[in-house]
Amino acid sequence: MNMKKTVFILLALLFCRQAGVLAKNLQPSSREYKILLKAERFVSAEEGCELFWQLVEKVSTDFGLKTKAYRKEKPDREICFFDTAENDLYRQGFILRLRADEITRKSENEMLPGLSEAELTLKFRAPELESVQNALIEPASSLNAEYSCEEDLVVKGGAAVIIFSASSKIPGLKRVPAAVEDLFQFFPGMARLGLSAQSKLAMVNNVCIVEKRIQRGAIYFGDKKTKTIFSIWYEKGEKKPFVAEFSFKVDLDSKNRARRIELLEKINSFFVELARRGKFFVNTEKTKTASVYELK
Repeated sequence: MNMKKTVFILLALLFCRQAGVLAKNLQPSSREYKILLKAERFVSAEEGCELFWQLVEKVSTDFGLKTKAYRKEKPDREICFFDTAENDLYRQGFILRLRADEITRKSENEMLPGLSEAELTLKFRAPELESVQNALIEPASSLNAEYSCEEDLVVKGGAAVIIFSASSKIPGLKRVPAAVEDLFQFFPGMARLGLSAQSKLAMVNNVCIVEKRIQRGAIYFGDKKTKTIFSIWYEKGEKKPFVAEFSFKVDLDSKNRARRIELLEKINSFFVELARRGKFFVNTEKTKTASVYELK
């Protein structure tokens, strides 16, 4: 083994060890509440958001929560997911997502994001926090990237279920990794998964998504104003959506632990009841990402 290769291996092992220590100390900083909604209820985005928001107001009132109605539409953005031909990343719990103002195809395997607000995200999800902490998806130290951990709360079978996730976000990306070996340069820890470095990465189901985001109001949990948002996904060039979602996020960094636990229990109960009473709208079958992987 030559000296250069030996040094490379030692540096990679050192990185993975340091990254592992960092990940094990990482705790969720927020909890995002998500309800997947039936796309057919949002053929008219305005009408769908209005009707579901009316339900949010009714359930909030029953729980003694104040709401504030308003409407603010954020600029549309485009999203693509990338994986191997066998979906090796997704099958192991990983999601590789490109998000930008606009995404164009330069060639069959080369995607170019818009020049502003481009972001490549590698995310890992699991029902156990320890699995997320051991995911080793930290970005290379040379990158100006953000590494975070959060909880997603969804309703399944009438009960609140928490899914943990860790994300590495690389902003200002100019080119998408074309193969797994390129991915290793961004996220060195991924080299330990046993993926074939030569496997090509391509856009999942050849789908580019246009995301419409509508803020329809806010809910006050205690004295804190929490903004809610509807996310509606369309295949680029299509007028009818294929999936929609209602969500809001709460911070988990309260210094008063007892108060935080009490508040989260109330929010959980409110959210479960919202999903129960919203059966006309709610899609309990899959996530937004799963919807993309299952498109034909």
